[in-house]
Amino acid sequence: MNKRGTGVLFCAIGAFLYASGYIAPGILNSSYHTPRLTTPVIISVIVGILYLIWAEKSKEK
Repeated sequence: MNKRGTGVLFCAIGAFLYASGYIAPGILNSSYHTPRLTTPVIISVIVGILYLIWAEKSKEK
């Protein structure tokens, strides 16, 4: 997998983790609140953005 694909994958993982914190209570019960996965979301989105920047920088050369 190339760097651009890896960056998009990490951003998608971050979006999935963020959405799962809202979808799970909606499916199970509105009074049940799952803990928000803020740290994994932030880390995966940052890694994804860094991969995308790296892919664009290496493309210029």
